[in-house]
Amino acid sequence: MDIWSFGIFVLELADGEPPYMGKSQAKILLKIVQKDAPTLKGDRWSPLFRDFVSLCLNKDPEQRASADECLQHEFLKDADQHKEKFLQYVSNFRQQPIGDSDSVKLDPMQRHMTTIDEVPEEHTKSVYE
Repeated sequence: MDIWSFGIFVLELADGEPPYMGKSQAKILLKIVQKDAPTLKGDRWSPLFRDFVSLCLNKDPEQRASADECLQHEFLKDADQHKEKFLQYVSNFRQQPIGDSDSVKLDPMQRHMTTIDEVPEEHTKSVYE
């Protein structure tokens, strides 16, 4: 399993967008190489969750957590206790208006009035279909 990618995925789920959103791919790669690893935005996240994300996003592959180590982390060990809270978070997130950082092309007024559930079907089809 690619733990770095998993950490980025977790970061995206938590923050609602990938790190370095709006930057070109070349600039993103340069930031990843030259800067510290991306971190969670804001202070609403628990120390346990922050620790889990930081283990996944350790820039040194030798020091980065393995899949087995991630599964043994306290954050995931207690995950079943937080299932309902997580489902509520996802439900609330889906109701948020789409912001400027989304790739869906809507006019400015429509963008701020649309929720994820209202995005036209042609914008949500998988590239693999």
